[in-house]
Amino acid sequence: PMTESLFIPGKLAATDRVTVEIGTGFFVKRTIPDAKKFCERKIGNLKGFTERVGESILASNNNLGQIEDLITRKVAAVKAQQEQQE
Repeated sequence: PMTESLFIPGKLAATDRVTVEIGTGFFVKRTIPDAKKFCERKIGNLKGFTERVGESILASNNNLGQIEDLITRKVAAVKAQQEQQE
């Protein structure tokens, strides 16, 4: 890659090792099997993180729905009380 969004075609001079970005701009040389294991591990971690975020979003939406219901009931109770006083 030339930048984060620009890639150019190329040929590997040495096919026994590849360069792998391990995060925050750090790169290491790895054998092909090691690089593949690293990428598979990263993919697994990302899938797990995605699942946890999805569960958290569902729980937050559920909590939001309960809060909205509570507010609606309280507003209705206040309105009913005001109407009785009039």
